Amino acid sequence: MFIRKMILVGVAAIVFLPMSLSATESETTKSSAWDQIDPAWAKVSNKIIDFVGEDKQKLLADLAYAAVAGDMCQSLKLDKKKFQAEFDEKLGNVDPKSMTAAELTQYGQKVSMYFGVYVGMLTSIGMLERESFCNAAEQAKSAGEGRFWL
Repeated sequence: MFIRKMILVGVAAIVFLPMSLSATESETTKSSAWDQIDPAWAKVSNKIIDFVGEDKQKLLADLAYAAVAGDMCQSLKLDKKKFQAEFDEKLGNVDPKSMTAAELTQYGQKVSMYFGVYVGMLTSIGMLERESFCNAAEQAKSAGEGRFWL
């Protein structure tokens, strides 16, 4: 429940801000803004992978990308139900018996923080290169990769 509240606050705070932006993104799709952010992205991504694993890191990046593009790109709207369901199911579904209450709280805070870091970096890229950012998002949606957009 804590994670659900944190993500709702995060998404509300950003006013609904290339799919699967992982630490191993193809060099051919990177822009000059991306080149500047890439070292920080890789460092954060590696920390997230160490924390929750590669699959969940990719999911967190996808969720952040969907939120940012949904906010910045007029033709894209975030599917809040799919977004929330995927977040809760894959990132918020932690066995409470495996952690203490304090550890669960800390887990939720860390996931929310990393989501926010990704949102911040992607917002920077989107603001610097809005047209190419939105074109890439629209192409991803057309290719069936945008499962978090309406």
